[in-house]
Amino acid sequence: MIQPANFRLRVRESVDLGQAIVGWLRRRLPAPVQRFGDRALPALIARWPMLAVLAGAAAADEAVPRAPLDTARRRSATTAPPQQGNDAAPATRKLAASAGPQADEPSLRELLAALERSPEWQERARAAAQLASVDAPAVVPGLLRALRDPSADAAAAVVDALAARPEPAAKRALLEVVSNGDGYFHPLTRVAAIHGVAQQLEPSDLEPVLHAVQDVSAEVSIAAIAAVTTRAPEAAQNLIHVLRDKSGFFLPAVRLAAARVLTQTGSIPPNLALQLLESEADLGVRELLSAATGASSCAL
Repeated sequence: MIQPANFRLRVRESVDLGQAIVGWLRRRLPAPVQRFGDRALPALIARWPMLAVLAGAAAADEAVPRAPLDTARRRSATTAPPQQGNDAAPATRKLAASAGPQADEPSLRELLAALERSPEWQERARAAAQLASVDAPAVVPGLLRALRDPSADAAAAVVDALAARPEPAAKRALLEVVSNGDGYFHPLTRVAAIHGVAQQLEPSDLEPVLHAVQDVSAEVSIAAIAAVTTRAPEAAQNLIHVLRDKSGFFLPAVRLAAARVLTQTGSIPPNLALQLLESEADLGVRELLSAATGASSCAL
């Protein structure tokens, strides 16, 4: 029989060995880098035009369109694959013509049923939009269940509806979408959540948004930069690390967006701009840094 003390020792040795193996693998695997998602950027720019202004042509060059992805059938949250984008197409059937703040019970039931069970993502998205202003106890729970819709477009409509709600549960849900702890949510859904939650949080509480700047999704990173610009320009100085990073993690479009915000808000002092210029290779970023020093990029 194995004595308890010996058993604990063997368990501890196994844990130490496992940690050593994980560390060895991490040191030898390629470092993570940001990426653009499938066909996400055009849809994001349509929802939030400022993203195009910040990212510029660099984003269009990097976000190469890929083949359309089929939307998976609705499954439970525990077995559902990550969300997918959709190709826009008209819905084949209309929902209730209107659902005001005091929607009658049949209209509310129809909207909730469409939100949860309609086979067409356009109808689910329309139901979410109509539920945003309905004053009924069942609305927010229904929207929360619909957040994990397999269609990113439908889920983004759900996020927009939750952003219009005053309930604390709605804000908590948006923060969970932004953090994306289990990797389920599509960039389109997360960008909508960043846009919505940034309007609700006080400028001093934007830490979750600032953290999203470092996300592996380039769209999410640019959206977080945009949210900082519109909600708390004084916090733009927190973006300097994007330009200082030399690991290759941040895509050029993200670095350009950060440089635009830093220079437009006057958050980068001339001496720091000169320092960054010494090792900056990106021509677009160099031009912005040069402007911050009062010199031309050619002269430097």
